[in-house]
Amino acid sequence: RERLNEPDNLTMMAYETSAKFSVPNYLIQDQNGRSTVSSEGCVFSPKESEFDMVRGPIIGTVIVNLPRAAYEASGRDEKLFQNVQAAAEEAAEALALRSAAVKDRIKEGLLPLLAWETDGTAYYAPRTASAEVGLLGLSEAVKHHVHADLGEKDSVGFAKKMIEAVRKSVGESEPEGLRVRVGLHPSRNASSRLAEIDAETFGFSTIKYQGLKKYPFYTDVPAVPPTQRMPFGVRAELEAEFQKLFDGGSILPLRLGPETKASDLSSATRQLGKAGLRYFTYGAPQYRCQQCFNVGTGATSKCGKCSSDRLTFLGRLGGRLTPIDLWPEARRKALDQMAIHDLP
Repeated sequence: RERLNEPDNLTMMAYETSAKFSVPNYLIQDQNGRSTVSSEGCVFSPKESEFDMVRGPIIGTVIVNLPRAAYEASGRDEKLFQNVQAAAEEAAEALALRSAAVKDRIKEGLLPLLAWETDGTAYYAPRTASAEVGLLGLSEAVKHHVHADLGEKDSVGFAKKMIEAVRKSVGESEPEGLRVRVGLHPSRNASSRLAEIDAETFGFSTIKYQGLKKYPFYTDVPAVPPTQRMPFGVRAELEAEFQKLFDGGSILPLRLGPETKASDLSSATRQLGKAGLRYFTYGAPQYRCQQCFNVGTGATSKCGKCSSDRLTFLGRLGGRLTPIDLWPEARRKALDQMAIHDLP
């Protein structure tokens, strides 16, 4: 956090790398803080009594389909929260079964790497294990139920109630010896697959989704859909509010224009920190030439250095820079809909 206002050479190098290559992710952390992070968006910041869990194993993630809970509730608040809590309980139960299965296999000698001990410490220590419940389609569920985009009047408060309901349910059903956290987790294939299933079940006139009608998907990361246009500062404050509610974390990917400079990112990062945001990344669609290895930004058919047409195009999915050819088709079709931010 102390590098926000006075970035050192290493920090400025990171900004330059973001502007040119879209590589680093950023975590704003207090000087004595401890966190486990991943490019998927997980941020585990344990209490002092749980510091051992910083280096513990993560059993896995179970995705909860929030829009389906909203569709089945048909506008009834009580029914919606019942559906959400029931889904969260089932998710926690599934993670407990997975944890128990891993322990049983270790006892049977079938997972020697996980059971391997060095200096008296096992590679896999069950007492420090964590797991995650990932919320899918928070914005779409809220929009269906309160008829407002996330960020509009009443929508943010209702979204917070849904998150709190999940956390309460998970906390009450959390199995002994397993710390289950709640966060937003990239679910590239599930976000498309579940939206398509819901479209078949409830009809396109009912469901809320991102992308095109033939290629729908739900928002996984961040909370506010990347296709939703809003000022940079407003998005920062909204995402910061939600990140504070997730003990499992979330990452905010920000799409940049091609002329972004390191000094722009330094200013933007200060504003993100002031808003209370913790975990974020910057990126712009880019290409890498397979012939001369040149890196460039923008839509083009030929390399700007050697004119080769052998190009690999990359973009951000959650916290990871991924070849666009490997994106789910629904995400590829919606690439042009993603908001580009003019940084402060």
